[in-house]
Amino acid sequence: MTNTLRMPTIEVFMTKEDEREFSRQLLEALPEISFIDIDCWATLDPIIRSSIADCSSRWGNIGLLNKQIMPLKSYCSEYIQKTAHGYYQGGSVGRGLIQYLRPKEEKYDPLGFKNGSLTSSYHIDRDIDTDIYVKTVYKIFKKGAKKLYYINPMTGSINNKPETRFFAWPDAVQQYDMANEKYLCNHAIAYFTSKHDAQLPEYLTKKLKERAEAHNRI
Repeated sequence: MTNTLRMPTIEVFMTKEDEREFSRQLLEALPEISFIDIDCWATLDPIIRSSIADCSSRWGNIGLLNKQIMPLKSYCSEYIQKTAHGYYQGGSVGRGLIQYLRPKEEKYDPLGFKNGSLTSSYHIDRDIDTDIYVKTVYKIFKKGAKKLYYINPMTGSINNKPETRFFAWPDAVQQYDMANEKYLCNHAIAYFTSKHDAQLPEYLTKKLKERAEAHNRI
C-alpha cells in the first residue's frame, strides 16, 4: 500500500521583525489565515493574534489555520481538548493547519540562534486543499528567505551547495549570521551562514574548534 502521508518541514531562522513581515505577506495572499497562539487557554476559545510576531506561546508554538479548509468552529470541536489540569489546548498540525515553531537563542549558548520550523502533516490523496495551502505558504516563505550553507566544524570550510531545508529571513541574517559575534545553528556542531564565500570571523572559528574537540571526546 502506498504511503500517502506527507510531513514537509522547513527549518527556519526568523526574528520578530521577520515574523511580522512574513505574516503580512501571508495575509495578503491568504486573507483566510489565522495565527493561533498555542498555549494553555482558560476557555474553549483559542487565542488568535494579528500576526505570528504577536504570539507569546511559552513553547513558541503557533498554528497557521486556513479557515476556508478548517473553519474555526470545526477547529474548536476537532482539535481542542481539555487537559487533566483543567485548561484547554489546541493542535497545530492537521487539515488546514501548519505549525510554526519559533527560533530562539539557546540558553546553553546565548550567542547561538537556533532554528525553528514550519511543519505540516496530511494525507495527499485525501486532503488536496491542505496540500495546496502548504505549498502556497512554503513558497511565500522561501521567496522571502535567503539560502544557507553548512559550515564544517572540523575544518571551518563553507559548503558550496546550499542546504535544501534550512533558510533564513533578512533580519535574522542581519542580527545573527556572523554578526554581533553571533551565529545561526541547529545544534552544538551544526552551523550555517548565508555568506558562502565569506571568511569566518575569529570568534566563530574558535567556537567551531572548541565544539569539534568536545564532540570528538564523547
